Amino acid sequence: MPRKLSNELKQKAESLMKAGKINVEIANELSISTTTIANWRKKAGIPNPNQPRRRYSETERNKAIFLMKEGKTNAEVSSLTGVSTKTLTNWRRKAGIAPSAGGIKKISQEQRDRLEILFRKNYTLGDIAKIMGITSPTVKRIYAQFVESGVELPILKKGFTRRTKYSDEELIELAFLNKGYGFNRFIEHLAISANTTFDLFQELKEFNGEDPYAALQNSDFQKIVTFEEYREVTGNLTIPPNQVIRGGGNGRRGSTASSRQRRVYLPKQSFDWGEFERNDIY
Repeated sequence: MPRKLSNELKQKAESLMKAGKINVEIANELSISTTTIANWRKKAGIPNPNQPRRRYSETERNKAIFLMKEGKTNAEVSSLTGVSTKTLTNWRRKAGIAPSAGGIKKISQEQRDRLEILFRKNYTLGDIAKIMGITSPTVKRIYAQFVESGVELPILKKGFTRRTKYSDEELIELAFLNKGYGFNRFIEHLAISANTTFDLFQELKEFNGEDPYAALQNSDFQKIVTFEEYREVTGNLTIPPNQVIRGGGNGRRGSTASSRQRRVYLPKQSFDWGEFERNDIY
């Protein structure tokens, strides 16, 4: 069931409409979808300012496609990127990605545990949303659930901090030191923002052709193993989305192929820090 948005948020959106802001700008500022903003605007009878059709860069499109492949809905991608859900639907169809599931994406217990840690460490709302790759409203919803259940947490502050765990140079060097480790696992291991890191890697690729993202995803540095071996090493009972599989079966429930026939890429398991040190200060 979709989450009910507060009247306070709706009133703030209407104030921004009256101030002359367009739907995409309001969606970005309030971390909600452009579709919701458009509906509120229509009901309030506030016309949308005329503006030329926006042309998105290849980097913006690649980022949106990346988020879709990670399983995020159009509404979630829209709130994270500022791209309208209509445009996202077109991009999704052209890229051959399954239609958006819609609604609120379920948060796993592992994600909830990590969110609680971030709440206790006084991370801001914006920082948590970026680190976890989820929308700000979702972060606030989970925070409220913790508080309502009696968990004592510091006050959740809005905005972003200016601090960073690792410099751009460190992240780029670490990516090339860990070819085949996998982008998602890289993000989780360092506890950093997927969106910000993806943008950094794209900017470097456009600047000099070096591609840290491709290095992390490079299957040449991964072993091809059976699903049974993959399960023993990683402890995962299913194969992650988009994991390349060689041989019969897909490793998921209902597959008729034996574990010996299922072949998957096993990412690099050890993380190489090189001359750097782990930063757990914040």
